[in-house]
Amino acid sequence: MSPYAQGPTLGENPELLGPDLDAEIRIGQFYLGPGDVLGVEVYEDPRLNRVTPVRPDGTVRLFLLGDVQVGGMTLRGAEQAIATAYNRLYVEPSVILEVQSWSSERKVTVLGHVTRPSVLTMTTPRTTLLEIVAQAGGVLPSGDRTGILLARRVDGEIQVRPYDMELLFAPDDPTVRTEYPYVQPGDVVYVLRTWQDEYDSVMASLVQTLRATQFLERVITGADQVVTVL
Repeated sequence: MSPYAQGPTLGENPELLGPDLDAEIRIGQFYLGPGDVLGVEVYEDPRLNRVTPVRPDGTVRLFLLGDVQVGGMTLRGAEQAIATAYNRLYVEPSVILEVQSWSSERKVTVLGHVTRPSVLTMTTPRTTLLEIVAQAGGVLPSGDRTGILLARRVDGEIQVRPYDMELLFAPDDPTVRTEYPYVQPGDVVYVLRTWQDEYDSVMASLVQTLRATQFLERVITGADQVVTVL
């Protein structure tokens, strides 16, 4: 195992596993943001039902109400805000929201020894670390599958944790359940270089240096012979 991978492994950092956004959407705890698309259903008047995007300023435009602020709210909070707004027109209106799709602006940066270092758009709420690495073309032969770093801003500070992909396929203890770590928008994933590749690179550089030194010695020796003949 790479020395980079010492420390927490897959499943041992629940605070870095990422939210279960499918569950958050299902139970109404998904935080809304620009680009998310909502299905709005108001039981009291079918005319009010519609599919509408959250605009850059965090508002949605609704029939009879105009702009209503929902950015940064949970689904339940947004439902309450819209119901409160419609309460001026209806008696205790019942509002249900559904996330039809979520913003494609949520991105993850993948760097290091992958085929295509890039900034990738998360196409699904539950994108695993393995999936995001695969989207970057996978780990290069020089990349360390046991030394993948995940950097995330938590409470204003950058936290970095190492993960070992090999543990998914060959866990130290097969009886222990291994969790997939999920990435979050804004994460940076970095695949380290293997110690073997670093060693091979150093050795190759050393060999080239020795060859250059030997060539220089031959040139100098030959020059002395030429001077003697002359």
